[in-house]
Amino acid sequence: MSGYKNILELNGDLNKIDEKIRNIDLYNGVNDLAVEKINEELSVVNEKIRSTNMANKLRPIIKNIKVFGRLIQGVAPYVIVAGLIFGAQSILFDEVPFVRQNQIKTAHHEQIIDNTGIISDSITYDVKPMCPPNYLEYRTNWQKKDDGKYYQTTKKYYGINDYIDEIRELLKDPNANYDELLGRASNIEHKIKTEDEIAKEDLEEENRVELVYHYIDDTDIKLSIQDEDDNSLFSSVYLVVTFLACIPVFSWRMFESKYSFSDYLEEYKELYKKVDIKELKRLFDEEKIKVEKINRQRPSFDTPIVYLKNRTI
Repeated sequence: MSGYKNILELNGDLNKIDEKIRNIDLYNGVNDLAVEKINEELSVVNEKIRSTNMANKLRPIIKNIKVFGRLIQGVAPYVIVAGLIFGAQSILFDEVPFVRQNQIKTAHHEQIIDNTGIISDSITYDVKPMCPPNYLEYRTNWQKKDDGKYYQTTKKYYGINDYIDEIRELLKDPNANYDELLGRASNIEHKIKTEDEIAKEDLEEENRVELVYHYIDDTDIKLSIQDEDDNSLFSSVYLVVTFLACIPVFSWRMFESKYSFSDYLEEYKELYKKVDIKELKRLFDEEKIKVEKINRQRPSFDTPIVYLKNRTI
């Protein structure tokens, strides 16, 4: 029950008690039971006023709890969505938005081996290094045909992981037939150029075979702090994904659930508004004084009337 309904009810009780007091005729005989009844009713009213006063002190606390709960109810769907995306990104990418972490990076090697030996071995470090596909590239030398033009054929073989050791051995043989080991080339490219279009050193080059081989060395690791730009980009992606995911949640909240924080806030303000009980206390004190006056003025031959107990409100 709201505070104002309590006030109206207590005012009505006091009005009824006042009417009963005015109906007592001191000189035509006082009904002791009637006076005792009034005393009891005043005691009840006194307890109600005490309860109302206590509730009055609790109203701001209850209102704040209700408002906070309603606020939590409002933001909860968005917090849940943001939390799920945060967790998913952290698990899938081993990174945390807005926090630069220490990272263990593993070495990724890319070796290029030709028929003369290893010509390069580049190393990069990454948190989760991925190996591009290994392949073997066989490139013939430039061969001049009857038309005066130069022709070159380049073959690429993929799916060679099971033949790496055999390929290393074949690289030592200038006459090796890679089709017999690896089957038909995955990609065949034919080039036709004039002599002016080819560098002199390329014209003199023999058949060339290159094995491009990738591997990860788990024993070669580095500990480093995450790059600030990488974390900023990762955090920006998180914010954009979260924003987009919250759009349908917002639409559902607006058009389906009919949730309105402002409407409930106004309702709570009215429902849990503090009420002024000073006037109520004054009316109660007046009725109490009237009863005490009746007790003092009643004829001495009557049975003593029970006084209203003085209780602090």
